[in-house]
Amino acid sequence: MNKGCLLVITGGELTIESLDLKYNQIAKFYEAPLQLRANGGVFLVDDFGRQRIRPDELLNRWIVPLESRVDYLTLATGQKLEIPFMVLVVFATNLKPGDLVDDRGLPRDVLHRLYGGGHRDGAFVRVGPAPLGKGSGGRGAPTHL
Repeated sequence: MNKGCLLVITGGELTIESLDLKYNQIAKFYEAPLQLRANGGVFLVDDFGRQRIRPDELLNRWIVPLESRVDYLTLATGQKLEIPFMVLVVFATNLKPGDLVDDRGLPRDVLHRLYGGGHRDGAFVRVGPAPLGKGSGGRGAPTHL
């Protein structure tokens, strides 16, 4: 049993189809969509804005689940399933929010979550051994980058 935090990462390969159930007719089973695999953990959308799906399309797909904590998936028979959406969705990007979506159609808290600002020099700390001859002399003490 995994007692750690579940992390599912996707990047440029994300499509709208990967957010729906996939039914295998030969084996007679469903493949869970990415957000369902991350249920109870973290779903990281890396390089947000560089997917095969438009950023506004992706956000529109998740507006209801993010607000209501419930997602609706459709079986091959057309029946809808209501699934708990207990996922922390993190969007990582180096693009400006205004370059991704038209902010007039989105709740303010979504845009706030999208933009984390820049970093300052020295804001990151190396964990683990530093390269020989740098910072800690290779003894493994944290060093500021």
